[in-house]
Amino acid sequence: MVSRERRERLAAAVAVISALTWLGVMALAGTISSDGHSHDHGSTTGTPAKPDQAPAESASPTTAPAKPAQDGHAHSH
Repeated sequence: MVSRERRERLAAAVAVISALTWLGVMALAGTISSDGHSHDHGSTTGTPAKPDQAPAESASPTTAPAKPAQDGHAHSH
């Protein structure tokens, strides 16, 4: 049988873990906006946040000409 002192220590540990978990959940809930989905980091004007970087423009893989190399193999990627 488990001693009374050990049960009290276990109960105290469970209480501390529960309290820390609750605080963590409350802190996480505070970071979620009311609509549940937001990528607007700090903008309060109602305008959407600007993207950090414009999408990279690259040529389509089908537009690159397939020129044979010196060894006769085509190197189109």
